[in-house]
Amino acid sequence: MPAEITWYYPQRLVYERFYGVITLEELDEIQNRFVDHLVNGIAPVHTIIDFREVTDYPRNLMEIRRVLHTTDTGKLGWVIIINQNGLLQFLVTVLTQTVLRGSHFLIVADFESALAKIHKVAPDLVIH
Repeated sequence: MPAEITWYYPQRLVYERFYGVITLEELDEIQNRFVDHLVNGIAPVHTIIDFREVTDYPRNLMEIRRVLHTTDTGKLGWVIIINQNGLLQFLVTVLTQTVLRGSHFLIVADFESALAKIHKVAPDLVIH
């Protein structure tokens, strides 16, 4: 699977990295794993999603929306998206607003900017 999901900071900061060609089936699987992380996390659970290494992805918004489900655990904090692709950024923005309702999100160009935002919103997390 061209995606990985890990705790960057135990139970508080999830790191998702996508790379290569992403399929609808893989989006569904990673979404389920993400929800598991939220359920097992301590609120607020912040997330960094890194799309910089994605080479191809589904472009049909309705098909993507069909496989992704709303994550309503009440634990979701900030979602920081790392991306530099214009079309992918549009899709991610629309999907974030519908799937991750009620969360705050920001799109940045690099990992350092993502960590800087996390430091601002969660200064209690000691991350490097």
